[in-house]
Amino acid sequence: MKILNNSIVDTVIEYANVKFGVELEKDTVSAQLKERSFGELMQLTNAIKDEDNDQFSDLIDLSIDEAYGTSTTSQPSSATIRSQGTLAATDNRRATNAELKASRQTSTQRTVAGSNKTSTGSRSVADPSDNQRNQNSAQANSNSQEIDRLKDLVMKVARGK
Repeated sequence: MKILNNSIVDTVIEYANVKFGVELEKDTVSAQLKERSFGELMQLTNAIKDEDNDQFSDLIDLSIDEAYGTSTTSQPSSATIRSQGTLAATDNRRATNAELKASRQTSTQRTVAGSNKTSTGSRSVADPSDNQRNQNSAQANSNSQEIDRLKDLVMKVARGK
């Protein structure tokens, strides 16, 4: 949507009416825009031009004083809730999800059916390079013993025994 009559106030009122079916008052919109920083106003104009409803509703409070239904069914918009900083329910939900995830993770070692092998997801405590060093050291000792045995054999042959 384009900016109407070079007026951001008129454009916000028209956008809210077209996209959300909400009729906002000129004084209300003007007061909201005065509270916004220049950067937020630029985000708002970009949201209108790009028709980004989520960004628009984040920046403009679309709640109206008159609501249909009973007093228990009329709830403030999500933009109003976010602007008031009441995200406690979201934080609680995230904490609960993290607790559930932690409780599902078991610390028991699982085995493959029919054998005593560990599952592929478990991590070895020992460093794999340590295992390689140990194997190389054992092989070097074996090679050294073989060299000593061959030297003794060569000496025996050289002496003629």
